[in-house]
Amino acid sequence: MAVIAYLTCRKPSITDYRFLAKQVYMVPEPGSSNYREWRRDLELSLASKRKLGFVTGGVKKDETDPIKKEYWETYNSIVITWILHSVSESIKKSIMFMGNAHEMWNHLEQRFAVTDGARKYSLSKQIYETKQLGKPVSDYYTDLRVLWEELEALTVMPPITEMNNEATRGTETVPVSEWVGMLDDVFTTLRSQILHMSPLPSVEQSCNMVQ
Repeated sequence: MAVIAYLTCRKPSITDYRFLAKQVYMVPEPGSSNYREWRRDLELSLASKRKLGFVTGGVKKDETDPIKKEYWETYNSIVITWILHSVSESIKKSIMFMGNAHEMWNHLEQRFAVTDGARKYSLSKQIYETKQLGKPVSDYYTDLRVLWEELEALTVMPPITEMNNEATRGTETVPVSEWVGMLDDVFTTLRSQILHMSPLPSVEQSCNMVQ
């Protein structure tokens, strides 16, 4: 409640407008291939200025207080302008007359977000097909790490009520076998040594061993 009150009651300052002008062109245009990255960039930027609630619907317009209502509408317009300046002209034309940032956000989500199942399949396929192919180990590791992070974000794990070795093993050893298994043949001996270690090292530890 305190955050909502702060957002809806505080008069927009010149800093808010300067922040918008400075940041608005830093976000890549969304599309079906990069929508999740676009959305994450905007979420972080909005959250850093306590404006995320305007797109999630968490900050409601107070129709009973004219001053709070005016402030809400001002901030809503700022966020809408931000979104409009971060999309292509064709996308802008399709959303520019929507009434609020939350409606606009939901429209883009429905339009560009790939279903979790389809995206998980695509990511798993990319992970399987990603090989070192002569690239520096650090670059190869980074490529896989990006895919792992997105796949993990899509995977809802059941709540753990009892911590044990089995619970931690599933989240740590699978990536190690994946990324070490796709290293170039020059690492065959080292790969075998890593995979025979008990317990298996973390991904970061195995990366340090290979470099």
